[in-house]
Amino acid sequence: MATFRPLPQPDWPCGTPAALGAPGSRITLREFAFEREIGLLMKTNTGSLLVVDDDRHVLEAMADYLRSFGHRTETALTCEDGISRMKDYPFDVVVCDVNLPDADGFKLLEWARKNRPEAAIVMLTGYGTIESAVEAIRAGAFEYLTKPVIDEELSLTIERAIGQQRIVAENKNLRAQLDQRFGLGNIIGRD
Repeated sequence: MATFRPLPQPDWPCGTPAALGAPGSRITLREFAFEREIGLLMKTNTGSLLVVDDDRHVLEAMADYLRSFGHRTETALTCEDGISRMKDYPFDVVVCDVNLPDADGFKLLEWARKNRPEAAIVMLTGYGTIESAVEAIRAGAFEYLTKPVIDEELSLTIERAIGQQRIVAENKNLRAQLDQRFGLGNIIGRD
């Protein structure tokens, strides 16, 4: 695999390749690009997140990790508590375990698709199968991840979801501006 050492550039949010490893270390192009992308995304995208998991240790570890990137992050231990919090606040992304004590995460996913369709739902499970992943995506989940979750995979998934939501919002805004400027209400006819 080819490696490279780019010239240091102080404006890179994740630092130079030497800053990513030991002094003078060499990293692959893929490793550097990934670290740079994570750094750029984490610097520019923050959002409101809800993490729903019945394992308090996993819940708090994920929440603390996501807060470290500047995300407003709340937690819930049950499906009903998660739905209640979603009724109170329009979260950008909800990270939900499939196996919860009061109901499965698919109930929360179904509720969100009907009542908060703008929220991206990321499903998590420790017992993932291809069938359940396909079911989750068909039901409207943004992503389906298996535990133990790799930190970078979780953060990149959340940033993709927030980025996609911002593009959709920008698209709606631009369409509204076009309708306002060139819509039927602005056509002037003469008899």
